[in-house]
Amino acid sequence: MTRQEHDAILDALNYESKVARAAWDAASKAFEDIVHSIPEGVSLPDSVYRLQKAAKEQSRAREHFMECLNATSRFVVHGEVPDHLRKHILDAEAEQV
Repeated sequence: MTRQEHDAILDALNYESKVARAAWDAASKAFEDIVHSIPEGVSLPDSVYRLQKAAKEQSRAREHFMECLNATSRFVVHGEVPDHLRKHILDAEAEQV
């Protein structure tokens, strides 16, 4: 792997992590907004549904962010290139040679 390929992969992984973190932050804010919009002591079925839905979205976003961080760590520590980037970056570089 060339230095250029290495840097392109790391940049892509960092970008994916940044986008995933922003999605998690947005999902967390949406959950908090719902929590604060429900009057204390009131548990309407609609409110419970909205909370459950927002909590699931927040959990999915957090899991995706953690997957991105793990992929970055595996690349930095072990040199493991995720399949989607291997095909996109390494194969594209090989075609140019």
